[in-house]
Amino acid sequence: MKFRLTLAALFVVNAARPAQALGPGEVCMFNAPSGADGLGHVGWAYLIGGTSNWIYGATEEPNQSWHETGSFADMLSAFSDAGNYHAAGYYQYYRCETSPNSSVGAADNQVAEGEASGYNVIDDNCLTKAVAIFKAYDSGTFGSLYNGDSVGPNWYFDNALGNFGPRENFVEDTDFQTRCSIFASISPTKPSSSKTLIWVQFESGRHLLLVIL
Repeated sequence: MKFRLTLAALFVVNAARPAQALGPGEVCMFNAPSGADGLGHVGWAYLIGGTSNWIYGATEEPNQSWHETGSFADMLSAFSDAGNYHAAGYYQYYRCETSPNSSVGAADNQVAEGEASGYNVIDDNCLTKAVAIFKAYDSGTFGSLYNGDSVGPNWYFDNALGNFGPRENFVEDTDFQTRCSIFASISPTKPSSSKTLIWVQFESGRHLLLVIL
């Protein structure tokens, strides 16, 4: 189910959903490091409590907001693939955090409010809109988050998300692929019974043990 919004249109996200908590939940922030001339850009997501479906979206430009509903896999595809005003690979990372409550109706209302409120680079932007949604979703867990005024999205994503989980990479790891190609081209002239073990650690923290026969 897809929705799109320009500043000339306003709709409410499933207005029939109650504002009260629907049980344990989870939110995620998605990061596009190259956005805003290197200051970064972010999108948001929250789990519909009691289900495996998520609501997720972003404000890509002052007059370009979007959101969708789908599974976790659908959500990753929506951010990593081309579409919704962004190119494939634009979003590169995400961080998530669980919460004991999920006020989905309140978050829905905040999504609609943010999509209708216009845009201000200082205090009404992709970051401040995302943080406001998290606060509405569970004020007890996310209420203490800084609201995002006057800071870059990249800095916020890396430094201000409190107890959110570690940064996850959901695009192709080109560093991983390149190094694998390099090692795959090595053909040592050794007896077939011998092995060369190479332990590789990438910047992302991923490890790989290569066994060259």
